[in-house]
Amino acid sequence: MMRPGILILAGLASLAAVAGHDYRAIFGDDYELALAKMDEFRPSFERLCGLYQADTAVVASMVFPELLRYSELRNYFETAGLELVYNSLGSDYGDFSVGVFQMKPSFAERLEARVMADTALAASLGGKMAYAQRRPELVRAERVRRLQQIDWQVFYALSLCLLLDRTHAGLAFADKSQKIRFYATAYNHGFESPAQEILDWQDRRFFPNGGSLIYEQYAFSDVSRYFYQEDFHAIFGP
Repeated sequence: MMRPGILILAGLASLAAVAGHDYRAIFGDDYELALAKMDEFRPSFERLCGLYQADTAVVASMVFPELLRYSELRNYFETAGLELVYNSLGSDYGDFSVGVFQMKPSFAERLEARVMADTALAASLGGKMAYAQRRPELVRAERVRRLQQIDWQVFYALSLCLLLDRTHAGLAFADKSQKIRFYATAYNHGFESPAQEILDWQDRRFFPNGGSLIYEQYAFSDVSRYFYQEDFHAIFGP
């Protein structure tokens, strides 16, 4: 198991290397639209994070970068085309990004399984992850309906943060910015990855277009950190 001190020092070094990007200037109008969306969703974050005792700053900052590349039109066509395939056959045949925070059904499936396997965490969330349906295709259809609602997307995001709090309880972060970078990487890269792998991926530049060689790419985690340091408090207050 990696010692927390190593994580802190490595995290601080990587932060210093990428702290110079001005993402408001880089993304321009898309950044302003993302801020407006976050302000629109603020009541959901505040209500649900308060109800389940999750850190609003960590939860909102973790998912903020997805608002920069969300397209309602693209989301409609992608969801409409693949929803039927997923509902009938599962994520092996139809996995697709849904909603403003671009959550895939396969992500929700894995998160639900991990939460339900942790009886204490599942209980603290009021058993909300459970489904009344039993038939797999009905469960999948309900999962997609959940992901299309902002309250459910916020709930999945805060559930992930609470799970990471427990999974990586032994890690110490120098400050909240470092925790946000780690959690954002876990969200973007894979929350079931080992701590060292998540740390190694913090500075990988695949956002917003994946492995594009045409456009400059940035670290997902650094966009999350930037939002927290520059804009979170203007929207959510001190």
